[in-house]
Amino acid sequence: METVRVDESWLNAGVRPVVDVFPDAERSADGREVTGQKRDSDTGLPRWRVEFAFKSAGDRRASMAMITVISASEPDLVGRMPVFGGITARKWHMGDNSGLAFAAESFSTADEKPSSKRAAKPARPPEPPSPGGQS
Repeated sequence: METVRVDESWLNAGVRPVVDVFPDAERSADGREVTGQKRDSDTGLPRWRVEFAFKSAGDRRASMAMITVISASEPDLVGRMPVFGGITARKWHMGDNSGLAFAAESFSTADEKPSSKRAAKPARPPEPPSPGGQS
């Protein structure tokens, strides 16, 4: 199938924070069993699926989108604003279903990630001493 370049400014303008990152599963011939993780044919590095919300101009609501990236380890993108580079799209057909599969040659983030997903609760201040110095 033909692969075409996608305007990066269009895609990156509509990207919202990443919802999930997971291995691009290699499946058995019947498609029922996961047999491993797909790897890039040029580099041999693992392929990862990045799921994010996408809202293009004029859309009332965001919809979910997926893009494949290549990385030696799982990309730390969940909750972050991704910026994709070298984006391509390939049309696919499977039975009565069809769609576009997006891939990116590179990725980075446009934001600073907080040190944890949830802010730590502040430490409880020490109790003031009781009057007269007795506890």
